[in-house]
Amino acid sequence: MKKIRGIVIYLFLLALAFWVLGFAWFVAYAWSMRYVDLPEKPQAIVVLTGGKGRLGSAFHLLNQNQDSQLLVSGVNDKVSIGSLLQQADEETVSRIQLGYRADNTQENALETEIWVREHNIQSFVLITSFYHMPRALKEIRHRLPNSEIYPHPVFPDKIDAEWIHTRNAGLLFIEYHKFLLVELRFLLQEILL
Repeated sequence: MKKIRGIVIYLFLLALAFWVLGFAWFVAYAWSMRYVDLPEKPQAIVVLTGGKGRLGSAFHLLNQNQDSQLLVSGVNDKVSIGSLLQQADEETVSRIQLGYRADNTQENALETEIWVREHNIQSFVLITSFYHMPRALKEIRHRLPNSEIYPHPVFPDKIDAEWIHTRNAGLLFIEYHKFLLVELRFLLQEILL
C-alpha cells in the first residue's frame, strides 16, 4: 500500500511540475508575441472582439494602411457600421466588414476562414488580447494553415505588482487551461481521424 501511495504522490508531483512549467511557457509565449514584426503594408487585419483596446488598435492600424481591409469578428448583433463612424471616417468604414457569426474563439476562427477565402487573402494581422492570442492563433492556424498570420496582441497599459492581483491576471490562468483543452481537442482529432 505504501508503494502505491508513493507512486501516486510521485505521479501527482510530476504532473504538477509539468503543469507549472507549461503555465510558465504559456505566459512567456503570450508575452513574446509583443516583439513580432508586422508587415509594412498588411493585406488585411482581423480583430476579435471582446477585450479592451482591441478595436482601437485595429482602427489605428487600418488608418495607417490605406489598402488594408478589416474584419471585426464576433460583433454583437446590436452593433452596426453606422456606430463605427464615431471611431473611423467614411472611407475607412468602407474597408470594414462586421462579422456577426462568432460567439467564441472557435467560431472566430471559422468566421475568419470564410472571410479570408472569400477575399483571397494570403496574409493578415490578427489582433486580440495578449492572453487570448495563443489560443486564437492555434484555432485560426488550424483552419488556415497556408496563411501568413502576424499576431498583434493588445497589452494592458501597465503591468505591475498591482496588475497581478486584477481580473486580467486571472485571465492568463484561465486562458492557459482553455489553450490546453484546444491542444487536447486537436490531438484527439488527429488520433481518431
